[in-house]
Amino acid sequence: MAIADTPDGPVLLDPAVLSAVRTKDDVALRTAWQRYLEYSTASDKRKQTQEAVRLAILLLSVLVVILAVVSTYLATERGRLEVMAGIPAAASAIEAAAPEALNPVNQTQTLGGLCAIMRQPTAAECLGSVNNLIELNKIILIALPLIIAGTLTWMMQFMPGTAWIGYRIGAELVRYQLYLYRMEAGDYTGKTSSEQQEQLLERVKQARRRVDQLGSSEPYTLPIPADLGTAVKAKCNDARDDGFSQLSVDEYLLYRIRPQREWYVKKLHRNYGDLRTWRAGVLFMTGIGAFLVAVGFEPWVAVTTSIATAAGIFIDLKMYGRTYAIYHTAVMELDEEVARWLALPQERKDEAAEVSDFVKRVEDILQRERERWMQQAMQSQAASEQGLLRNVNLANSPFRVAEGINRDNDIPASVPAAQSVRASALATQTTAQAAIPVSVSAPALDPAPTPTTPMSAPTAASAPAAPPAPASSTGGATAPFGQPRSAQAPPPRPAAAPPATPPARPVPVTASQTVPAVAAASAASAAGTGPQATPAPAVVRAAPPSSPRPAPPAPPELDVLPPSS
Repeated sequence: MAIADTPDGPVLLDPAVLSAVRTKDDVALRTAWQRYLEYSTASDKRKQTQEAVRLAILLLSVLVVILAVVSTYLATERGRLEVMAGIPAAASAIEAAAPEALNPVNQTQTLGGLCAIMRQPTAAECLGSVNNLIELNKIILIALPLIIAGTLTWMMQFMPGTAWIGYRIGAELVRYQLYLYRMEAGDYTGKTSSEQQEQLLERVKQARRRVDQLGSSEPYTLPIPADLGTAVKAKCNDARDDGFSQLSVDEYLLYRIRPQREWYVKKLHRNYGDLRTWRAGVLFMTGIGAFLVAVGFEPWVAVTTSIATAAGIFIDLKMYGRTYAIYHTAVMELDEEVARWLALPQERKDEAAEVSDFVKRVEDILQRERERWMQQAMQSQAASEQGLLRNVNLANSPFRVAEGINRDNDIPASVPAAQSVRASALATQTTAQAAIPVSVSAPALDPAPTPTTPMSAPTAASAPAAPPAPASSTGGATAPFGQPRSAQAPPPRPAAAPPATPPARPVPVTASQTVPAVAAASAASAAGTGPQATPAPAVVRAAPPSSPRPAPPAPPELDVLPPSS
């Protein structure tokens, strides 16, 4: 015979039925509580560790952006000091005008900036210190992204963001069955002690399978504590609950429902308050960024944006704003069930079936809350992981960030140059448009005009195919493509004079532009319709190669037939 501790005191029982009694020696209860302790401990540890690691990555990412912005100021300071240190004549002029300016204290005030902070007396010494800062900043900007990338890789492999959620679900599934078992409610109603134990062990096995399905494959088993009763009592909601003995309805209300409701109320108000606080912080950082743009500190907008982004990722990481609605619904449903139970007459409260239904409805409310919580937790952790990866990608390219900031800083200084370039392009385009009506002619080889003889129509028609003629013995020059200068006709005068434009760069004339015009002019001269004197050479105006306007088409060739014999 053996002695078992019961709520009514020590009871002498047979060892064969000792395991069926809800005491600290109950095999099923001990197994269930051991599994609950393992899941709960694993969930708490994984959650604390993964939140700490992700928070460290966020802080390092913000630090990388800050150092990238600082690098732009260091580069600007170095350029200023290089100019000051490279002009010795400036120091002579200062010495002649104001000798007291060469005092180290006065020089430090004159240099200003980092030199005044580091108390460097000369530009050369300050330049050396700034160069050292730039090299140190560069080393840190190289090391930090490597540290972040390595930590993130290790975290993704050994610390998945949803592992702690799976362990918490497993722990709550086991606790759900523990209270049903202790109250003999739900599936445990009307069964023998042996069947109830088998049912509890089967539910514990199902909880383990659920944890495995959620992907929580990390080792979570713990050694069995020497005093399991003390460890279980520490996990109970009330210090008067030992975790093993059978509960009455009043004890169930006191040990299970009331502490759980108080936990919900506390958590929902805290969750909602944290959401408002952090969202206000994000809006404040956004306003600070707008203020920095207004006062001329545009590069620091990257820092405020990075801080606001990190705050948003932290909000998802801590699940702020995702659970207070779920907890509020659970509190309302618990209050309704408790009010319904208290309104029942005493004779119905004494019925085992009524007690079983009441406990089952309460535990189902808690289980629905956990399922909704799990969905929100999964979504929140997924959003946190995506935001963290985007933030790390930004942190892994600090030099591109610095380059972009430098480019943004150069925009105001380059505006006048850009405007002048565009004005020059518009002027060139206007020049090209004005030069379009002007016919193209070959440039004169010699500034002195010579008498010309009209060419016959057959000669003009065959001019494009004629080989180049050698220069005359008298030293007269010939035009390109074998055409004498006397064969050139003056360009036709446009209907309206083009607007005055700046002179454009002359360009050489191609054969496709010259020969048809020469042939047409020769034919007109032979027919007696054109002028007989050679005009002054015309300057060819053409659009630059980069102009998007196409070149004007060449004048069409005249279909001139030779006179009939």
